[in-house]
Amino acid sequence: MRFIFSTAIVGLSLMLTACGADSEPQATDDSTQTTKVPDDGLVLEGQVVAQVNGEEITIHELNVEIARLNIPADADRRPIEENVLRSIVSRKIFEQKAKAIGLDRSPEVLLDIRRTRSALLAQAYLRSRSGERPAVSRREAQQYVLDNPVLFANRTYYIFDSIVVPTTDLTEELKDQYEASGNLNDIESDLLSKETQHQRRPYTIYSETLPAAMIEKMPELQRDRTVFFLVQGATTFITQYQESRPAVLAGEEAIDAAIRTLTSQKSRDFLTSIELNAVEESDVTYTGSFSNLEDKPENLIQGKLQQEIDDSVQSTDDVQ
Repeated sequence: MRFIFSTAIVGLSLMLTACGADSEPQATDDSTQTTKVPDDGLVLEGQVVAQVNGEEITIHELNVEIARLNIPADADRRPIEENVLRSIVSRKIFEQKAKAIGLDRSPEVLLDIRRTRSALLAQAYLRSRSGERPAVSRREAQQYVLDNPVLFANRTYYIFDSIVVPTTDLTEELKDQYEASGNLNDIESDLLSKETQHQRRPYTIYSETLPAAMIEKMPELQRDRTVFFLVQGATTFITQYQESRPAVLAGEEAIDAAIRTLTSQKSRDFLTSIELNAVEESDVTYTGSFSNLEDKPENLIQGKLQQEIDDSVQSTDDVQ
């Protein structure tokens, strides 16, 4: 019996934190008036902070750039502000040169602009809904701790040894050979003799980060020291269990961990519900060669999660 574990990494990194909605200072006719943006403490003279070939760069543009840096409160802001402004000026110069040679009318550039605008508006909409996300109560967290002993009371710290190789270099015949060997030193010697690119890499992992199907197989892997294969796209880990240690989470530490986990789950479910509702309220038609998508799940997030579940572990019989 060969164990092949495929780990799918799904990026659901849509930001749900609410954005500040501070109003911008009103422009005045007095160009020397001092303008202060309350939240970030930036103070500059005038509404216009630079000009590039007659095109103005305003304090608002500068503040937006600086706000993204998350500058520590005790940092010396002035050098940062100056560097950010220089960066904006350089970007503006290149933008002007691109327009001068007609790149702003290029089909590729226009498509990129359209995509970027679409993405920004989509993210802004999700942020506008962030206040509707359900909160996690302490009682929920306590119940979650009780219902999931593998993550808390029986939490385990696993230590593995592995050899990392390109997936394309591992034929089925080699997998059979390495599985039969069950010795990573012998496997590494064989890879060296064949001059196969590889790297020896021990690693550790907590039980909560293992796929559920892999956790179910751990007793067998521990008992037999079975070599198994963790496939991560173009890379495969030829892996062998070494040892495990208790890593119990209890008390407030467990509650805090449960709140983080449940908050992440609720955020994911919240995104899914927003997408489902939005799709149901919309008239979506797939045409041409994509017409078959009419019969597939509409929800992309849900589909990705289901694919991760389906692919998380494959156990195949060695019939040769």
